[in-house]
Amino acid sequence: DRTLHPEGSLRMFLSGKGGPLHIFSNHRRRLRRVEAGQKHLSAGFHAAAYLLTSDTELFRRTARCFRGNGIDFRQALLGGISPREYTLLRAAEDILTDSSRLTLSDLANREVVDGQAFRHILNALQIARMNNHQEE
Repeated sequence: DRTLHPEGSLRMFLSGKGGPLHIFSNHRRRLRRVEAGQKHLSAGFHAAAYLLTSDTELFRRTARCFRGNGIDFRQALLGGISPREYTLLRAAEDILTDSSRLTLSDLANREVVDGQAFRHILNALQIARMNNHQEE
């Protein structure tokens, strides 16, 4: 079972029926852990949590950011963070807070955003869009 949210089209997407999304078991376990402690799961939260739990080291740096009412990005451990992890962190923050710290040129730079990180960002954007559609 790869579903992360029990409703409609988002559930289909996350199960792999509505789009090309594969979540490895460790990622799924981390994601379920942080979602279980949340009170209200917004579209932005789902997408940001997907990104922050996608990488073991990034999750280690951001696990303390998850609060009962959302994500406090100020709690992230930034010392020694890799450019890839930093990009995923900023993408999560941009999606959740509707900010624009990450640029298209950042996403186009293969030295900063490898193929897997790029796919994670695209998947997070799709999660946010599908969940926003459900809330309309």
